[in-house]
Amino acid sequence: MAIRDLRIYADTLDGKVYHYRDSSGLEIDAIVELPDETWAAFEIKLGSTKSIDEAAKNLQKLLTRLTPEKAALCVSLNVLIAGASSYTRKDKVNVVSLIVLPLSYAFINQYRSGNRYIERTDCTEQGYVDNLVADTQIFG
Repeated sequence: MAIRDLRIYADTLDGKVYHYRDSSGLEIDAIVELPDETWAAFEIKLGSTKSIDEAAKNLQKLLTRLTPEKAALCVSLNVLIAGASSYTRKDKVNVVSLIVLPLSYAFINQYRSGNRYIERTDCTEQGYVDNLVADTQIFG
């Protein structure tokens, strides 16, 4: 379901969604590449904090496997989770609740206007759309 949503939103931006796997066995669930060649990486984890840590480690490892030029085009590293809160870790990996993916049209509109995106959203609160904070970049 998360990959489907990423494809829908990437398509809206004329982007493409790819799966990454290299010869060492490193896998990344989704790479979203936009026409300007900028890209974002996504790991999908529905489990514990430990799985988020492992996903973040894999995302960071991905950058070390790329040429410096390709790595420089990465605009964000993201872990999609089933939890209710989205935040940015100290290592600059975004942890994004699957609950906010339907709000991605807000991301797209902000991307097109050059703004930045979500840092923290507590989707358990009434009116969580109003809690979007312009801080964490996904694209842009």
